[in-house]
Amino acid sequence: MNATRTISLRLDPPIESAVYFGVAELLTNTVKHAHASQARVRLAGDETGLVVEVEDDGRGGADVRADGGLAGLRRRVRAVLTYLNKP
Repeated sequence: MNATRTISLRLDPPIESAVYFGVAELLTNTVKHAHASQARVRLAGDETGLVVEVEDDGRGGADVRADGGLAGLRRRVRAVLTYLNKP
């Protein structure tokens, strides 16, 4: 695995946790479903936002389907961020 971080600020602990568990799930998927031998994680951001990319050398074909695992991951991350952004 190769990890790159181009973010210099500390995130709030709940956001760090959501990112950590999301990346962990994506890395699990690279092994379990894509049968990847290598993966790359990239974090980039500033005070206005964060981008997380997970890329692998697996067989491809990951689709975001309404009933699929990637859609579920997206819903869980969105729910955490929505909750954290409530006044």
